[in-house]
Amino acid sequence: MGYRIYIREVDLRIRKENFDAALSAVKAAFVSDRTWTEHLKSLDDAMSDFGYIPEYDEKGSIDGFEYEGKCLRGDYEFWTALAPYVEEGCYLEVEGDDLEIWRWKFRNGKVIVQYPTFLWDDEEEESCGTAT
Repeated sequence: MGYRIYIREVDLRIRKENFDAALSAVKAAFVSDRTWTEHLKSLDDAMSDFGYIPEYDEKGSIDGFEYEGKCLRGDYEFWTALAPYVEEGCYLEVEGDDLEIWRWKFRNGKVIVQYPTFLWDDEEEESCGTAT
């Protein structure tokens, strides 16, 4: 088994002119897994192998993806390798199968992991059973 992740929301852009450099970065990040990296011919191959099926805009740049719900297996390292080629401010909102939620935010060529803060919007402070 494994730890499954679900992509809740995607705001992702990688320009077409960065595809070759991005693929090289992924191969370098996973150099110890040569059996995997040797077959990669494109960034599309690499993303698809991780379950991220790229979507393209009219210029051929990646502007999102469909996610095929696979188990977490180096996804953070994968996105860390791609981070310098992802446009500033993009993010992936992720939920784990244990219902933990986090976001991978792309800032200054790096991946920042963010966790949400939940606030209850109660206008009135009252204890259970004391409502009138």
